[in-house]
Amino acid sequence: TDFDNEKSLCYTYLISLNKGNEGLFDDTIDDIIKTENAYFLEISISREKPLASIYYWRYIWKNDEINLDVSQTPYIEEHQLIGDIFKVFADEYHLLILDDATLHEQNVIGDKTISIYQQYFLMPD
Repeated sequence: TDFDNEKSLCYTYLISLNKGNEGLFDDTIDDIIKTENAYFLEISISREKPLASIYYWRYIWKNDEINLDVSQTPYIEEHQLIGDIFKVFADEYHLLILDDATLHEQNVIGDKTISIYQQYFLMPD
């Protein structure tokens, strides 16, 4: 997380979905990535607006190289399960989960039709 970074506009959590990882630190993550395919869930929650995002990560060995793939679609069953749990949390706390499609959705505010992006990022509070 980045709780100690007061300048950050969001809280970010990186959750390991690998078996046997009770606690993760930078060097632990490096060790995992070097020895196995690794799966993570990145959750960001805005400090200023009721917004959140979810990204699924996987580090995969291909041709003797480590490749990072990031997606808004789960790679493995565990991704889907933990993502669904977070969506329940987001609903409970009235957080809008942003993804590429959501940013382009249209909303009617007053007599104007605007995108979610415009509503949350271009309009004054």
